[in-house]
Amino acid sequence: MTTQRKSLEISPEKPPSVAKSEQVPSSKESVVIVAATKFFRMEISQERFLGHCSLRDKCRITEDKAKVAEADAVVFHNADFSIMSQQNLPRRADQVYVVVNIESPVNSPMHPPNNYINWTMTFRHDSDIWYPYAYFATPDIAHPALTDEELDKIWSQKTKNNIATWLVSNCDTKNDRKLLVTKLIESGLTVDIWGGCGNPAPACAGVSLQSSECVKWLVQPYKFYISFENTNCPDYVTEKFFETLRSRYAIPIVMQRKLYEDLRGDVKVPPNSFIAVDDFKSPAELVKHLNKVGNSKNLYLSYHQWRKEYYVKFDPMDDTGYCELCRRLLQGTNAQKSYADLGAWYGNKPDFCDNGFVHRWLAGAK
Repeated sequence: MTTQRKSLEISPEKPPSVAKSEQVPSSKESVVIVAATKFFRMEISQERFLGHCSLRDKCRITEDKAKVAEADAVVFHNADFSIMSQQNLPRRADQVYVVVNIESPVNSPMHPPNNYINWTMTFRHDSDIWYPYAYFATPDIAHPALTDEELDKIWSQKTKNNIATWLVSNCDTKNDRKLLVTKLIESGLTVDIWGGCGNPAPACAGVSLQSSECVKWLVQPYKFYISFENTNCPDYVTEKFFETLRSRYAIPIVMQRKLYEDLRGDVKVPPNSFIAVDDFKSPAELVKHLNKVGNSKNLYLSYHQWRKEYYVKFDPMDDTGYCELCRRLLQGTNAQKSYADLGAWYGNKPDFCDNGFVHRWLAGAK
């Protein structure tokens, strides 16, 4: 990320499998990016991925493989990558091959072969191009801080008798999140569950519409949202967390505090913007706290005070993802390197993700 507003003072180590040569500064008038795959079977277009980028007039994305020979970079979306997608692609020595992956290494291990990819573009903070779901930033003219009066309106929106909700259709996950929710319900948590693992969501066709207006209006009347990811991996925090804060104005319940405190951004994730399971010793203790917070306007709004100082910055973002890729290509910072073991870098090892947390925590509950 190139923004200079506020540093998190993170100095990630270079991936051990990556060797860089010296970069020679240069400047280009324009660049071409060829998408060699789809994006979850959908088109990778200029309008969709660069429509709001300040560099869009100097950077062009196309799916026309006839343009590969002139391309500055060739992009492969990991979930759509196949041997066929790379066959017969003419490759220049100065071209950058980029892999994009926004899924956890448990659910989407890297597919490209070793020594094939030059740059990574993922949610991981140590990627060559950072591509997060969102991050916290300081207010600006377009995104002003909230006032006390506006915070009061958040409290007035919370009209549901059940204090929490969860929209979910993936019931069988590696981190056993459904088991944890079951134990919380057994301990007294009142929660409405929608989607494939619960009741049909009114006007919402499943979790594929997580960012839609109907989900926003579905969740807003609840005080808490269960924001458990499908795996517990470093930096893997999705719209389940960020959208809950940005548009649903609910308090996210997450599993492990450290995964959120370690996130990169203009500013750190405010510690009192969410509630973490591992801050408590048992499901009963957590549910007691949720009920206490949910029954007190002052306590509840204390988890929204961060809105006076920060906001959640979502796509389109000028300093991450495809726009940042354009910036790097225009700068000519095409370091010649390749990933000798892309899978190992991304986390293709048993202890990289902590999917045993739920069982450990429940076993230690008092």
